[in-house]
Amino acid sequence: MAITKDQLKKVTLVSLPIIAGQLSHMLASFADRVMLGQYSTLSLASFGLVNNIHAPALMIFIGVAMGITPVVGRMNGSGDLTKLPIVYQSGLKVTISMMLLCVAAMLAIYFWLEEIASTMNYDLTVINESKTYFLFVIASFLPYTLFLTTKQFQEGMGLVRPMMFASIVGNAVNIVLNYIFIYGYGIIPEMGTDGAGLATFIGRVVMMAGALYTITIYPLERGGLRGNWKQKIIGQNQSYAYRILKIGGPIGFQFAMEAGAFAAGAFIIFNLGKVPLAAHEIAIGLAAFTFMTASGIGQGATVIVSNMIGARDFKKMRNAADSSFIIAIGFMCITAIFFIIAREWLPLIFNTDPEVIKMASSLILIAGLFQIVDGLQLNAMGVLRGMEDVKFPSYVTVLGYWILAIPLGYTMTIHWGIGPAGVWYGYLIGLAVVGIILYLRYQNMRFKIIQL
Repeated sequence: MAITKDQLKKVTLVSLPIIAGQLSHMLASFADRVMLGQYSTLSLASFGLVNNIHAPALMIFIGVAMGITPVVGRMNGSGDLTKLPIVYQSGLKVTISMMLLCVAAMLAIYFWLEEIASTMNYDLTVINESKTYFLFVIASFLPYTLFLTTKQFQEGMGLVRPMMFASIVGNAVNIVLNYIFIYGYGIIPEMGTDGAGLATFIGRVVMMAGALYTITIYPLERGGLRGNWKQKIIGQNQSYAYRILKIGGPIGFQFAMEAGAFAAGAFIIFNLGKVPLAAHEIAIGLAAFTFMTASGIGQGATVIVSNMIGARDFKKMRNAADSSFIIAIGFMCITAIFFIIAREWLPLIFNTDPEVIKMASSLILIAGLFQIVDGLQLNAMGVLRGMEDVKFPSYVTVLGYWILAIPLGYTMTIHWGIGPAGVWYGYLIGLAVVGIILYLRYQNMRFKIIQL
């Protein structure tokens, strides 16, 4: 590996604000799990149900928006900023279109939820508990659109702090309102599961306000569009929209396959009852923290790699990419050790049910084992996105999750009687395969980039 101290520092400095923003999202989700888990096991199971239904749509949405970053990154690296306002306008049109499609799909699921549950013999008490919460989550996609578009645009320019602050403030509001709405406070009535949904919606409105402020008040060099709103070149607008979709579409598909695989695993476990589902939600909530950190490092790699390619500085591109692998895998090794050591007391943060705690601790042990391969595959995806290599990783994701992880997890859980651990062993195998293949792909792609 071609690692340099300068690039280790640069990747770290670019990634840290992204990670901070990502972790603020996870902290809000973590607060949902903790507060709802303490409120009731039914509320925690309902949260898990909605989370797993809407996760594929959310990941498609985020993935498509991430197509904005490499396009902006290459322009920024080459020093050509004149067309960036057109790219932002194109990106906003793409994300609004994707948001409307995702909302329509989730509303269709919402209206048919009871029929689907009855057909599959799912617990209707969990379904009924989750309905209003689900509607709030669907509504939160609307304000999230402007925030996400602005975030990906600014990250491509290497400006990662403004949306980090918007994320932190929005999610802090979410966490405070979680407590008030779930348990009730003063004149605010106790809302339980529904309160968590309302807090999520308001938190995302706050994030949208932060994005609206930066994009209208700041000049272009600071990640805003002040004085640059009038650039309307229809042909170029369509061209950039197509380029964003060409990059973001496969990323969205890839994310959806991954999120869909975790959702499928949850639905396999759903058949085992609310205790296994609650235990699964605890383990997946903890793993999500480390996932988002490694994902933030990967997004930092996307920013730097795309900018270095735009500047045609291929030596630094390789230095940055290799450095990002060291940082991501090193971090995940530390979290793997922590998960294994602390697996018996971590579930106590979420729930006091002895059955849930015992089952969750066994799942956290497996989650610890796949930390390293998860870090490998997440960072490889980030580096390849910076190279605009997005189709091949989406194929590998299908192989790893849907041909290996889910069939193996289903077999071990249902037919071999291993229980929810079977699903997690399936994830471990799938992640390992994806991580190794994508790392080898990166090694091949860096030579092709240099020859272009």
